[in-house]
Amino acid sequence: MKKTVLWFLVVVLAVSMLSFFTLSGCKKTAATTTAAAETTAAETTTTAAAETTAVETTKASVTTVPSDTLFAAVLHISSAFANTIKRGAENAAKDYGATNMQVLIPSKMEATEQIALFDSMVEKGAKGIMTVAAAAGAWTVPINNAVDKGVIVNTGNVGAPDSKQSLFCGISGYTDGLILGQALLDNPNTPKKGKVVLGIPIPGLPVLEGRIKGVLEVLKKNPDYTIIGPLDCGQSPDATYSWVEGVYSANPDMVMLLGSSFLEPGAADQFKRKNPSAKFFVAGYDLEPNELQGIKDGTLDITVGQGPYLQGYIPMAAIFENLLKGNPLATGWVNPGEEVVTAANVDEFIKRENDPKVEYDFYKKVIQDQFTPIWEKTVPFSEYVP
Repeated sequence: MKKTVLWFLVVVLAVSMLSFFTLSGCKKTAATTTAAAETTAAETTTTAAAETTAVETTKASVTTVPSDTLFAAVLHISSAFANTIKRGAENAAKDYGATNMQVLIPSKMEATEQIALFDSMVEKGAKGIMTVAAAAGAWTVPINNAVDKGVIVNTGNVGAPDSKQSLFCGISGYTDGLILGQALLDNPNTPKKGKVVLGIPIPGLPVLEGRIKGVLEVLKKNPDYTIIGPLDCGQSPDATYSWVEGVYSANPDMVMLLGSSFLEPGAADQFKRKNPSAKFFVAGYDLEPNELQGIKDGTLDITVGQGPYLQGYIPMAAIFENLLKGNPLATGWVNPGEEVVTAANVDEFIKRENDPKVEYDFYKKVIQDQFTPIWEKTVPFSEYVP
């Protein structure tokens, strides 16, 4: 009996010791696993913190400026077209909270005065300037001087390809011409033969020459057209009106007048209202109020819009994205796109162009859908065809 009890106690003791060592091993393994997990978590946290710090450091390295920093838009002419560019630039300033935005316009379309206004903004300390480089060759030096002083310079409507501009927002004149030519072919009221007169307000200006080249490429496929021009029509409404009078007097049988700007159709509209017997077809460019009304009333026939609101908004917004938000600086070319207006759709354009609220809401959606973020929506300027 004693042996049995003694044997039983030995067995219990052995089992107890085995259990102790087993549990000790489990606890040690669990402790090791927990420590390893904690080490991994700590390393992960440290890595994440380092990455976050790196990102924050990168963001912090981008130079931003206060919202009351001076910014400017220096436009080229006082007109309804330029006023639309102006609204786009001013609305960009409002959307980005830029409180010190100035818009300057010369007394006439003349590069020397416009460049003087541009230089005055540089001297006053503007950090970002948008301009319309209407006489592109004259703008290379002033833009380069401004950029060398640390100013971001973007262009709209007309760019300065040989300068240090960062961004250009504008249409391709050649593509514009092709679009107008196709619109002429598609319109059932377009005369199919006869004299066609072309006008150009600034001979040699690449975008206007591009429009002429594009539309002629289409028209010359029809051997029944007799092409006259392009002819210098002058750079003011009065000069262009006199030009239309002279052209019609010399060619009373002309069937079509095509402009490369807003001046020719605007003058033709005025002329035809004064001379109801003049029945020639008229097409041109831009969304001037008198052009839209002329299409509605039947004195004009086709116009092609080039997004002037976007030509003001996008260059300014690109500056604000960089200087106020610290985002990448958009560089290259942004095409705002074209819009063909005829009697079939003119009412919707009249409503948009005459109501700033409708205009703002329309373009807000376009900008969000097509041009955000701006720095990812550009192409190299080398792809631009005047």
